[in-house]
Amino acid sequence: VRLGELVQTKLEQWETQRVEGTDPSANYALQYINQYENYQATETIRLTREKDDQIKIIGYNITSDGFLKLD
Repeated sequence: VRLGELVQTKLEQWETQRVEGTDPSANYALQYINQYENYQATETIRLTREKDDQIKIIGYNITSDGFLKLD
């Protein structure tokens, strides 16, 4: 509510880390710069690929000056 409705998204940066071998793994990080009605926000999503090849979200972070403003 504080940020407003999502207006625009932009994938700013992405990173992939893969390990091959007997214990393979993969980690991914996606960073978006998103524009909301009232403020801009940086959103970071971290994912991991598990042994059964399912990808799961392991972290989500959103930072914005809008959260620092007092009403």
